Amino acid sequence: MPDEKRSNPHEGHRERLKRRFAEEGLENFAPHEVLELLLFYSNPRSDTNPIAHELIDTFGSLSRVLEADRKDLCKVRGISMHSATLLSLIVPLTRLYLQDQLGEKPMLDSSVKAGEFAQSVCRGRENEIVLVICLDKAKRVIHWKILNEGGLDATPVYPKMIAKEALMQKAWGVIIAHNHPSGILKASQSDKMMTVKIAEALNTLEIHLIDHIITTANGYLSMSNLNMLPKINLPNSIN
Repeated sequence: MPDEKRSNPHEGHRERLKRRFAEEGLENFAPHEVLELLLFYSNPRSDTNPIAHELIDTFGSLSRVLEADRKDLCKVRGISMHSATLLSLIVPLTRLYLQDQLGEKPMLDSSVKAGEFAQSVCRGRENEIVLVICLDKAKRVIHWKILNEGGLDATPVYPKMIAKEALMQKAWGVIIAHNHPSGILKASQSDKMMTVKIAEALNTLEIHLIDHIITTANGYLSMSNLNMLPKINLPNSIN
């Protein structure tokens, strides 16, 4: 039986693309070329170039391809469940990588660190999530949890749930974070009102609301930095 390299008519192109990645990295790759390279490892025989183009045409961008549901990916001609699983691994793997970089119990003693931590958890999620981060007095993370997940636009937040989680973890302080899948990096009126309710619920337990972070795919904002936290928590805010 002839070996795979001789029998695969696309091998020369594959080797050139692999060599280019080894020498240059991905910075100068077009989005479809990134997908081509990935698909080499789940589709060893076919020409992955037209498959990559169809993925971009179907979902609109590289990020949307990588965030797509596996069932939707499989609707694209040439994408098997094996290939769909490979593609859908990239975003959660990136989140794990970013969280690992920050360490198991990072110290969130600035809004920059808090924002980076929140982004590492929220990045690439299509639905809105609410993240509660419990801190000790040194502002080191002792526990974090995705408390709720909703639809594309809004997630219900229950101050009592957040207070209960903080109390269970014996937290000194709490950072709340949520993402805006819409991409609008602005605190809405409901965000501000909910922040007040959360601060009041925590205050009854003598637990400090340190910050409320809002993230999008392109950045984050700190309500502490924007002086949007209730006055009762301002002395304990991080800047």
